[in-house]
Amino acid sequence: VAEYRRKPGLVPGRPALLFTLAICGLHFTAMAAAGIYPDPQMEVPAAAFGSGVMTANITVRTSGIYYITGDFTIKSLANLQIADGVNAVFIVGGNVSLTGSIKLLGSATLNLYVNGNTTLNTGVGINAIIQNTSNFTLLGTGSGSITMNGTSQIYGAIYAPKSSVLLQNSTPKIY
Repeated sequence: VAEYRRKPGLVPGRPALLFTLAICGLHFTAMAAAGIYPDPQMEVPAAAFGSGVMTANITVRTSGIYYITGDFTIKSLANLQIADGVNAVFIVGGNVSLTGSIKLLGSATLNLYVNGNTTLNTGVGINAIIQNTSNFTLLGTGSGSITMNGTSQIYGAIYAPKSSVLLQNSTPKIY
């Protein structure tokens, strides 16, 4: 009869434990070296915009309706660009706050529907590159206010029958 006795002090499954630790160590090392960077040339699908803050340049290259379920903010140094030939409609369920700009390129058009308040801060331009006033429309769908501060500019139309439009501080302009 054969008899096997385990040596005291050896952990059963020690090789499996060491192998698992090695895999975890390599995984975390590789993930620390990985980086995710937005590609400004990448096509943005219509469902990509949710509620949130935009801090990088995004170019919309596909015509369509883009729903933003909550507030939408474009921070300074960030731009929302609509590519040449694109007809975009943005429907914002909450407030819009712009410190960055909205740029329409070439023959692009944008209809921006806002249910809440809209604020354009100093230096913000909407459609200031091509300056064709028929390419941009801001539509206030609720009773919120539209406030333009400082040197902000809109080249387009504003239709907001239930909203107040405030031009504050310095010389904001609507063309």
